[in-house]
Amino acid sequence: LVPTRAALTAALDAGGNKPQFSADAPRIARFLDDVDVLNSKARPKKLTLDTSAGRRVRLLCKREKEGDLRKDARVNDFNQVVNRLLDRDPAARRRGLRLRTFAVVILDEECGLMEWVPRTRKLRQVCEAAYRLHPSGSKRLPVFHHRSITEPFREAQQRYKTDAVAMARAYRRDVLSQHEPCLSRWYVMRFGDEPAAWLAARAAWARSCAIWGAVGHVLGLGDRHAENILVDVDRGEAVHVDFDCLFDKGCRLKEPEVVPFRLTPHMVEAFGVPGVEGSCRASLEISLRCLRDHKETLLHVLEPFLRDTTVAWERPGKAQAADGTEPGAKRAKVVVLSGNRSGSRRRRGRAALSCHRVP
Repeated sequence: LVPTRAALTAALDAGGNKPQFSADAPRIARFLDDVDVLNSKARPKKLTLDTSAGRRVRLLCKREKEGDLRKDARVNDFNQVVNRLLDRDPAARRRGLRLRTFAVVILDEECGLMEWVPRTRKLRQVCEAAYRLHPSGSKRLPVFHHRSITEPFREAQQRYKTDAVAMARAYRRDVLSQHEPCLSRWYVMRFGDEPAAWLAARAAWARSCAIWGAVGHVLGLGDRHAENILVDVDRGEAVHVDFDCLFDKGCRLKEPEVVPFRLTPHMVEAFGVPGVEGSCRASLEISLRCLRDHKETLLHVLEPFLRDTTVAWERPGKAQAADGTEPGAKRAKVVVLSGNRSGSRRRRGRAALSCHRVP
């Protein structure tokens, strides 16, 4: 069976009584000999296979030394439930609010196969293309590790450590004044031939950023850098990948992630003239209301994930016995930690689902 989300999702039969998998789901015919090795830190391999239906499908074989791919599988299952709830909500269905999901097949704790999300580009690549589109050539994607950016930014972080407003003001003055956001240029280049397609893509970008922000806030999702956010080149919507940093794990980093979700000036600039006050705000309010209205359902979905002793929410990867401890003994310790803290995680999820008041 080809490991795709459509093939691995059970649907109700014609009578609507019994969920079952499709009998005519495509099978694997053969794997191609060529394998692409990506340049990211984990060096994942992109495999290509031909199906019995004549389609060509790509998979990502990834090994996470410091992560656990089962988290990605659990989050995609959670997102599937969120999609069903959004589809039942009239306001969310009218706006087409949905989360793009993909299949994750776990081979062991560190290795797995992930469905390749076709027709997407990394947000960083899209921003680079947007800077190259400026007619005067005066704009360019900044080298983020250059001293002209890192030194004033770190100085502002230290000086305004307890004043987020002042820190944001310094960021706009020292960084954005040199490199203005221009992501909207890519949308004009990609979809500008048809005004209706351009408006639809811009709205899809704003709405997808809103729904991912709402769900990411509930899950405490972090590590949302520009390579973990993809852009659909056909529809313009955002697609998030790599869900290892969950349940506010980013707050415990050396440099804590203090924002609830990613909404940078580049992303807002592509929303158009209304900015966050247009489609983004309306979609975010609808998403949070829907999540809050069904909080008990979502908490019941999360509860088995949190209490699953095979998934290490607190540790970075496989039970590396650096001190000579046997893996079994190390795993027993992790189980105790998970049992002690799962209640606090449930309360954190309940708080995230309850604290928002939407007019």
